[in-house]
Amino acid sequence: MNNLGVFKKIRTQNISSLIMTQIKDLILEGSLKPGERLPPELQLAKQLNVSRGEVREALSKLELHGVVKTLPQSGTFVADIGVRALSGIISSMLNLEKDNIISLLKAREFLEEKTAALAAGSRGGEDMEELEAIHKQFADTLPKRDPGTDIDMFFHLKIAEFAKNTYLSYFLSLIIPQIFDISWKFGRTDDGRFEKNIDEHFSILDAIRSGNPEKAARSMKNHLERSHAMRLVEMGYVAGDAGKTKLKGCRPPAKQENEDG
Repeated sequence: MNNLGVFKKIRTQNISSLIMTQIKDLILEGSLKPGERLPPELQLAKQLNVSRGEVREALSKLELHGVVKTLPQSGTFVADIGVRALSGIISSMLNLEKDNIISLLKAREFLEEKTAALAAGSRGGEDMEELEAIHKQFADTLPKRDPGTDIDMFFHLKIAEFAKNTYLSYFLSLIIPQIFDISWKFGRTDDGRFEKNIDEHFSILDAIRSGNPEKAARSMKNHLERSHAMRLVEMGYVAGDAGKTKLKGCRPPAKQENEDG
């Protein structure tokens, strides 16, 4: 009987994640208390047997999410927001460190549907002129067979900006570059998808121009579902016709569970 399937792939964590995990555990057990000062980077690095740069990377991530706070001439302190809150924030950060592309794409779809709808409801004349110029610049790359990834990303980020919601725009500015980095590695332009992107961008643009939030959200949803489904097929997360596959219900690549068949 072949019982290979009961074994799970062992994944290694990067050093900064291991440092954050240890800080989380120390907070939970009470060895590190909210408001308490952390040892200097160099001392921490020696104690943990890691480089100072790896300690700095972990602390920078924690500071970005409000877990620690660095005060000039004073040092780095654990935020005074309660043990459970600190633990929950670090757990969320550690989950982000994992390879979870499907969750990333779903989050993008949810956020961009909202920003497209908001942009349609709050568009201004100057906003539309700028968005139309970006769309034209993207379309002009077609004869060169240039995927225009940077312009494509700029188009989506501008829509988020025109939604007039600073936090939505900020969250998308964190997510979108990661997704477009994947596009650089897996993207193709020889199967008609570039033309589809241009057409779908125009539909989104037209809905925003006409002030139709429902149509803008629907156009964005259709665009991202198709684009993401094709990307997941290329990455091996789903099999079948990428043009018809929806993101909902996608599973991780089979090769991760049984790589040797």
